[in-house]
Amino acid sequence: MHPSWDFGSPRWVLGLMTIANALHPDLFAFRVEEEADRFYRRFYGVPYRTAADNRSFARPGAERR
Repeated sequence: MHPSWDFGSPRWVLGLMTIANALHPDLFAFRVEEEADRFYRRFYGVPYRTAADNRSFARPGAERR
């Protein structure tokens, strides 16, 4: 899940959609990237761009290069 889509942020609803897709794929099929773009354009006035992975959030056990 995107690191800033958790509790305490207006974007938590995007995280909830991601979790719903993972836990109940038979019930939910949200197009999260499209929803994120719509959300960011409406509330922030900018298009959504996928965040680049960083070791502290996306891959905490990754080796340093």
